[in-house]
Amino acid sequence: MALKMNVIDENGNTHTNAYLKVANVGGSKEMITALLFAYDNSGDENHIWIKRYNFVPTVSESSKNFIAQAYDYIKSQAEYSGAEDC
Repeated sequence: MALKMNVIDENGNTHTNAYLKVANVGGSKEMITALLFAYDNSGDENHIWIKRYNFVPTVSESSKNFIAQAYDYIKSQAEYSGAEDC
Protein backbone atom coordinates (compact mmCIF):
# COMPACT_ATOMS: atom_id res chain seq x y z
CA MET A 1 0.00 0.00 0.00
CA ALA A 2 1.39 3.37 -1.05
CA LEU A 3 0.56 6.52 -2.96
CA LYS A 4 2.06 8.12 -6.06
CA MET A 5 2.06 11.83 -6.88
CA ASN A 6 4.32 14.75 -7.69
CA VAL A 7 5.90 16.34 -4.60
CA ILE A 8 8.07 19.37 -3.96
CA ASP A 9 11.08 19.15 -1.66
CA GLU A 10 12.34 21.80 0.76
CA ASN A 11 14.49 23.36 -2.01
CA GLY A 12 11.53 23.79 -4.36
CA ASN A 13 12.47 20.87 -6.64
CA THR A 14 9.61 18.83 -8.07
CA HIS A 15 9.84 15.02 -7.84
CA THR A 16 7.58 13.49 -10.48
CA ASN A 17 5.58 10.42 -9.49
CA ALA A 18 7.14 10.23 -6.03
CA TYR A 19 6.38 7.17 -3.90
CA LEU A 20 4.62 8.03 -0.62
CA LYS A 21 4.54 5.40 2.09
CA VAL A 22 3.17 5.34 5.63
CA ALA A 23 6.23 4.00 7.42
CA ASN A 24 5.19 4.30 11.05
CA VAL A 25 1.82 4.22 12.80
CA GLY A 26 1.39 4.38 16.54
CA GLY A 27 -0.93 5.57 19.25
CA SER A 28 -4.15 4.46 20.87
CA LYS A 29 -7.87 4.35 20.17
CA GLU A 30 -8.01 8.05 21.08
CA MET A 31 -5.31 9.26 18.65
CA ILE A 32 -3.08 7.74 15.98
CA THR A 33 0.09 9.34 14.64
CA ALA A 34 1.22 8.30 11.16
CA LEU A 35 4.50 9.23 9.50
CA LEU A 36 4.34 9.62 5.74
CA PHE A 37 7.65 9.32 3.88
CA ALA A 38 8.14 10.54 0.29
CA TYR A 39 10.74 8.83 -1.92
CA ASP A 40 11.76 9.20 -5.57
CA ASN A 41 10.79 5.55 -6.10
CA SER A 42 9.73 2.46 -4.14
CA GLY A 43 13.26 1.08 -3.86
CA ASP A 44 14.86 4.30 -2.67
CA GLU A 45 16.25 4.46 0.87
CA ASN A 46 16.74 8.25 1.00
CA HIS A 47 13.53 10.13 1.63
CA ILE A 48 12.56 13.47 0.11
CA TRP A 49 10.58 14.50 3.19
CA ILE A 50 8.66 13.14 6.18
CA LYS A 51 5.28 14.47 7.32
CA ARG A 52 3.37 13.65 10.51
CA TYR A 53 -0.40 13.24 10.64
CA ASN A 54 -2.70 12.72 13.63
CA PHE A 55 -6.21 11.34 13.43
CA VAL A 56 -8.83 9.67 15.59
CA PRO A 57 -9.21 6.05 14.41
CA THR A 58 -12.35 4.00 14.06
CA VAL A 59 -12.17 1.00 16.40
CA SER A 60 -15.27 -1.04 15.63
CA GLU A 61 -14.91 -4.75 14.79
CA SER A 62 -15.42 -4.05 11.08
CA SER A 63 -12.89 -1.18 10.97
CA LYS A 64 -9.87 -1.20 8.69
CA ASN A 65 -6.49 -1.61 10.39
CA PHE A 66 -4.71 1.57 11.52
CA ILE A 67 -2.35 1.61 8.52
CA ALA A 68 -5.26 1.52 6.06
CA GLN A 69 -7.04 4.19 8.11
CA ALA A 70 -3.89 6.33 7.96
CA TYR A 71 -3.90 6.15 4.15
CA ASP A 72 -7.60 6.99 4.06
CA TYR A 73 -7.03 9.98 6.33
CA ILE A 74 -4.04 11.23 4.31
CA LYS A 75 -5.92 10.87 1.02
CA SER A 76 -8.75 12.96 2.51
CA GLN A 77 -6.38 15.93 2.90
CA ALA A 78 -6.54 18.53 0.10
CA GLU A 79 -2.81 18.36 -0.69
CA TYR A 80 -3.20 14.67 -1.66
CA SER A 81 -6.33 15.03 -3.80
CA GLY A 82 -4.40 13.98 -6.92
CA ALA A 83 -2.58 11.05 -5.31
CA GLU A 84 -2.98 7.62 -6.87
CA ASP A 85 -2.92 4.30 -5.03
CA CYS A 86 -0.01 2.13 -6.09
